[in-house]
Amino acid sequence: MSSTAPSTTQPVTTVTAIIPAAGSGSRMNAGIPKPLLEICGKKIIEWTVKEFSESGAINQIVVMAPKEYLAEFEFLKTLYPNIVIVEGGATRQESVKKGLNFIESRVGPDDLILVHDAARCLITKEVILRAIEAAKHHGAVSVAVPMVDSVKVVDDQHFVIQSLDRDKLWAIQTPQVFKAAILLEAHKKNTTGSTDDASLVELHHKVRIVKGERENIKITTPLDLEIAQQLLRKKY
Repeated sequence: MSSTAPSTTQPVTTVTAIIPAAGSGSRMNAGIPKPLLEICGKKIIEWTVKEFSESGAINQIVVMAPKEYLAEFEFLKTLYPNIVIVEGGATRQESVKKGLNFIESRVGPDDLILVHDAARCLITKEVILRAIEAAKHHGAVSVAVPMVDSVKVVDDQHFVIQSLDRDKLWAIQTPQVFKAAILLEAHKKNTTGSTDDASLVELHHKVRIVKGERENIKITTPLDLEIAQQLLRKKY
């Protein structure tokens, strides 16, 4: 008499990356969207996408581009076959929401959705993979680094009213990775402005911190651009 052993095959988890790139980049004052600025022979968005596409862990990358510049982002599709370009929104949160609407019917509740700032082009494959693995276990994670500066809370007259315990403070970065059901629920329940997706998720689900890298800076000002250029030259 023979018997068939129960299957131990686990369902395959897909990972979709949403990269909001529709911001105006007003603090850069460059005249074009910040992700289209060039560093070391490539546009910022190309450096960013390169790490995700070559990580081997991402099934699809959804780049949220400004409506007026959609054509300028199309070159990414010729370089990386798993990329789609979608019209973004007026704010970061609106862009992510539009990205979620685009992929919602294609993902299961336990599939992973990764959100990463287009202007963090110094992200590494190691951090990407670390965040994805942690999200599989914890459901919601954010990359961050421990604070090295002392942090003060001040009043509207700029007088210190509180000193915070630096040992408990972390500077939040991206990527942030969530099980699809968790992130979709957070965006549906919260429509107020937020600077990152972990802030929305925290209202309903614990978010685990994954240690990132200090080089993973967000390019916001001309000085950040110079620093990123130096770091990329060192890296490549």
